[in-house]
Amino acid sequence: MITTKSGSAEKKPVLSFSADYSFENPLLPQTQTKYAQGSRGQFIDGEANKTSLSWGPLMDTLKVNGAPAKRYDLQKMFFKTGITQNYTVGLSGGGSNSSYYISYSDFNQQGSVPNTSFNRHALFTKYTTKVFKDLTSNFQFNYSNTSNDRMPEGYALENPIWTVLAGPVSWNPLPYLNPDGTQRVYRYSRNNPFWVLDNVYNKSTVNRFIPIMTFTYSPLSWLTVTERLGADIYGEQSKYKEAPSSTLATLGRIIEQNTNFRRFNHDLIISANKDFGNFELNALLGNNVTSIYTQNHYIKGTGLNIDGFDNVGSASTITAYENNFLQRKVGFYAQANLEYKHFLALSLTGRYDGSSVLSKEKSFYPYSSVATSFIFSELLSGSLSEVINFGKIRLSYATVGNDGVGPYSLTTPFIIPNSPNTPNFNNLSFPFQGQAGFLLSPTLGNSNLKNETLNEYEIGLEAKFLHNRIGLEASYFNRKTIDGIIPGVAIAPATGYTGTTVNSASLENKGFEVLLNLTPIKTSHLKWDIAFNFTRIRNKVLSLYGDTKQLGNGFSQIIVGEPYGVKYGARFKRTTSGELLIDAKGLPIRDEQDGIVGNISPDWLAGMNNTIRYKQFGLSFFFDMKKGGDIENNVDGYGAFYGTTKASEDRTPRVLKGISIVDNKPNTVPADMQTYYQNFGGMLESIIQDGTYIKLRSVSVNYDLHPNLLKKTPFRSASIVVSGRNLWIYSPHFTGADPEVSSFGSSNGSQGIYSFSAPTSRSINFSLKVTF
Repeated sequence: MITTKSGSAEKKPVLSFSADYSFENPLLPQTQTKYAQGSRGQFIDGEANKTSLSWGPLMDTLKVNGAPAKRYDLQKMFFKTGITQNYTVGLSGGGSNSSYYISYSDFNQQGSVPNTSFNRHALFTKYTTKVFKDLTSNFQFNYSNTSNDRMPEGYALENPIWTVLAGPVSWNPLPYLNPDGTQRVYRYSRNNPFWVLDNVYNKSTVNRFIPIMTFTYSPLSWLTVTERLGADIYGEQSKYKEAPSSTLATLGRIIEQNTNFRRFNHDLIISANKDFGNFELNALLGNNVTSIYTQNHYIKGTGLNIDGFDNVGSASTITAYENNFLQRKVGFYAQANLEYKHFLALSLTGRYDGSSVLSKEKSFYPYSSVATSFIFSELLSGSLSEVINFGKIRLSYATVGNDGVGPYSLTTPFIIPNSPNTPNFNNLSFPFQGQAGFLLSPTLGNSNLKNETLNEYEIGLEAKFLHNRIGLEASYFNRKTIDGIIPGVAIAPATGYTGTTVNSASLENKGFEVLLNLTPIKTSHLKWDIAFNFTRIRNKVLSLYGDTKQLGNGFSQIIVGEPYGVKYGARFKRTTSGELLIDAKGLPIRDEQDGIVGNISPDWLAGMNNTIRYKQFGLSFFFDMKKGGDIENNVDGYGAFYGTTKASEDRTPRVLKGISIVDNKPNTVPADMQTYYQNFGGMLESIIQDGTYIKLRSVSVNYDLHPNLLKKTPFRSASIVVSGRNLWIYSPHFTGADPEVSSFGSSNGSQGIYSFSAPTSRSINFSLKVTF
């Protein structure tokens, strides 16, 4: 449930204003600065000769044209301090039968990566009125316009962050053009990062409308009927431009994408609240209908011949496609809460959903839940109730249905060749000789798809002690997924398809959560509250599809009998006792068989929030903790080969601990570090790092001006807040900047990887809030 601000009836207009201004400094990984560009100790200047390696001579001894070589901090030269500004003005008030609230906000963020920004203008209105005695209407409308400028990220050759994090300390990237107009680069196949800033962009604009109309009718004191209509409508226009690159030998391209999205939602809810002696009954009946339509237009032009004319119509070759998706869902639901003398409660829910993305015979599916609670503190004696102020035990069991699959997974639709994520047909481009062409999707549809089901039981305890100065909440849950929907299951290529979607996965999650609230100090002027939470979850893949024991899932693997989301790949060969096997050159040996080398799931999570209030002053600070949860550090993986990681700064030949395969004795042969890092530094096991961290996630100091200070001013209230985020990070086993990162998005398959994405930041924020 989302609660929005509202006006108040019989209230004079109140004008509010808030301003936030923050500075964001990027969190960046450490790199080595001792060695220059080159290989085997020999210097390569990056001008006459090119190389991606930084295995050259010591910078302290290197001379260029007879002068000591200069160090160039590419990170400091490229990144900048980001600045975010947010201004909001609001007006609220009301009359005898109505209330209103209207606000406007202007959000402007300049990123720490040059030429990146995010701007948002948002307008929100809410109007509530009593149409007549038993009927109330509420209308709210939210409009936002956002524009976003961002840079390519990840593994794309156009990504400037890659070159900045992996560039040699001896190379000056400026100016980025040679006298003949070509790029200055220290290596081939990567653009100069400063050239990218002026010649590559990715812009998008979104206009979004969210209207909601609600009518509430109460014909009886115990009966309420609610009708709610809502929509979420947006249009997104995005444009990617990449100028011709002399380094990559590309002709340049422009990609334009337009997305139209419409979601309509309707709810009809009948609720009743009635007392029967010692019993109190709350009952609800409801119906929900949702319709989602998405339309995508994509056009790509390659071969740009006119500098500065960013029009796709000027491209030499133009291809385009269109996609349309429609899905609908209808649901009927009921809920009944029965309470006896306010200490014994029973709750029952039931729902019956139908989804258009599932097979016709199995499109409707029921699910339900039952929960009970017992407030045992109501039965405690007077003396004991002084110690235990509140105590409740709760128990629940729920079955939840889910239609987690995209539209048209039942069929095998035709697709347009050469569109994104679509394979070419025999390397032919369409249109071919003036003829359009279509292909069947390589993913075979499954007309038998049904809903997946989650069964979960939970038991919990809630208690408060010593006049509510101590509070405890603890719960244990066990959740099992049945008939889990798995997309992309590989099938025999002889069928003409690469994969399909099936119902067969089974997954178990279980764990416990604890929340402890303390108030160590509580006086008339001073109060200190502490909230500590702890979570421990374990999951396990019970089954997949038929005899399938393993499936890829983005940057991790799903393996039967293992936790969900393990890291699987190249690893070192070891003895039965786990020691490395070392060859005659003192180097470790790669195992012929890939295996599990990490697990993205943490051992446990914890957090502690402190809130201190003294008169008009407030202080809060929040520590966040995670134990375990492995991370694939790709920045170190590639940097190890290039010789730019901080660890590669120590290049003295080293005797690696392990057992020599020559004599089956502990190894005594020193290994050459450049050979080691270039052969094994990027191997998956080498770059799996423990993501344990402790963060001072946020600190906030605020001051509310006393009303006496505002008597002769136009202000009703005023407050000043200074806050900071990510002020301190302790991550003893992770060599990147921030272990809490997801470089490729928030999907399950994108967790546990640190790559060449825009960095997270340490920020300081100043905020002023006043009302008139």
